[in-house]
Amino acid sequence: MYCTSLFHNCFCIQTLTSFFLFSSSPRTTAVEPFFFSLMSDRVLLWNNMSPSNFFSCDRKDWQCLFMPMSPCVLTKEEMKNGTRLNHEELIQFRKEGKLPAHLEDVRVILLRTVNYREEPKGIREVFVRHINALFDRNASSESTSNQPWNLDSATLEMVKDELLDVSDIYHQWFIWSPGLLYMLRPNLRLRARLDQVIEDSVPKDFNPDKSIGIPIRGEHDDVEPNKLYLIS
Repeated sequence: MYCTSLFHNCFCIQTLTSFFLFSSSPRTTAVEPFFFSLMSDRVLLWNNMSPSNFFSCDRKDWQCLFMPMSPCVLTKEEMKNGTRLNHEELIQFRKEGKLPAHLEDVRVILLRTVNYREEPKGIREVFVRHINALFDRNASSESTSNQPWNLDSATLEMVKDELLDVSDIYHQWFIWSPGLLYMLRPNLRLRARLDQVIEDSVPKDFNPDKSIGIPIRGEHDDVEPNKLYLIS
């Protein structure tokens, strides 16, 4: 296959809409493309040719504040000539958990999705597969550590069981968080600003050992009380 050769990466390109508030835009327009890229072994990039009104730097895109999804870049010509996934193909991808066969060798696929409720089939198993691969690779490397991520095998199994669990509302929504956290990694400029804000906000004599945490969300009708701290 053309897209699996060493020198030919394949890409999913998503346009991040500005129609929503910034607090909901990443969850609404960015997480499912992250899922799709993992499921199809493709590199996810944002369509930075479409300026966003969220950002004030000269780029007018997400890299004003956040790290890029990949060091890979595409030319304007490649973006222009990309193949757009139509609505029926998008639904098929989501329902079957794999890219339609006739698109497997297409290098650049343009996405347009605002789904944040219906979980693509098999995405949890894809996360587990990637975790296993990373864990096995790190464990077999020449690193002095025999426990990648400081996890033993039993703890790793607990992590995987947590990912595969869909028994309650928390676990059903949980899977949408990893991609969101990854794409919101602050760049150096934003990180320095955040560090400064925290330093200015926290009293010099603050002692975390003598502080208490207060839940932001104190109740949830669909979650048993002992699980409330998980969504706070």
